[in-house]
Amino acid sequence: MRDVAVGAFARLPGARRIVARISPSPLVSDLDPDAFAIVLRNLVENALRHGSPGDPIEVALEADGTLRVASEGPVVPADTLGRLTMRFERGGSKDTGTGLGLAIVAAIAERISSCLVLQSPRPGKVTGFEASIRLPLAQRVDEGRIPTI
Repeated sequence: MRDVAVGAFARLPGARRIVARISPSPLVSDLDPDAFAIVLRNLVENALRHGSPGDPIEVALEADGTLRVASEGPVVPADTLGRLTMRFERGGSKDTGTGLGLAIVAAIAERISSCLVLQSPRPGKVTGFEASIRLPLAQRVDEGRIPTI
């Protein structure tokens, strides 16, 4: 899935702003690679679109399977934060977009028995936004069936 991530980043406008930190140990997941690509792309596009222009977008895939995408920007009010996973919700943004990206990620998270966690300000900061989701890790490696993240 590392290749999926690199491919998804390369095609995005603003890809130069992305700073990726991926666990050095291989992660094995039974998550469909297309679903992973959708989650990753939607979270990164959201950060690029709504984060502070010019500031880096931090993408981390941790050893426990947690995917985090964080950006700088103004704090999102709690009442708005709670609505961002609803379909067509744009959080008051005048920017382009349909308001479906985070709703799609939340739906995928629910299907894999996970949840999409949205935080603003970012943990340990006074500004910014972070979205995270814990991806399912496989119990065993079955070559050819379970992709490595």
